Amino acid sequence: MPILNYMIAVWGVAKKNVLQSIDKVIRALERLILNRGRGESVSKFLTDEFGWLFPKFMCDYATLVFMFNILNDNVHYFSNYFVYTKVYTHKYCTRNDSKLHCELIPKTNNGFTTFYYWGIKLWNSLPMNVTNSTELTTYKTNLKRHILCIQNESL
Repeated sequence: MPILNYMIAVWGVAKKNVLQSIDKVIRALERLILNRGRGESVSKFLTDEFGWLFPKFMCDYATLVFMFNILNDNVHYFSNYFVYTKVYTHKYCTRNDSKLHCELIPKTNNGFTTFYYWGIKLWNSLPMNVTNSTELTTYKTNLKRHILCIQNESL
């Protein structure tokens, strides 16, 4: 799993067929660990017992952890102007004030997979109890719990 987690940056925005290949590797690994046959379902056990994420959700998790580090100035080579809330875009008070603002809207499919656009979109989809975390460890725990719930709903 550490090698798969390390490679998220490469395959995170890959096409569905690539993600399906990685998904098969993860399921085969779990079947090997649990000594289960090929026909037996392991999806529910994968998330409930092991707490493992499927490839798409692994990528989302890594992206959101990096976004947290950017927003909390834990990543020094990004300026504070990389992402900002909607409060700085206009002077009106709206219900989305705490959401991040995406300065550039992509015009191509490749643009929608960039870290800048996808990271902001993912961050804005998180509930407040996750985004309001101040410590990285608390944030990671809340985020993983949230993503596992979404993954379980998609099974």
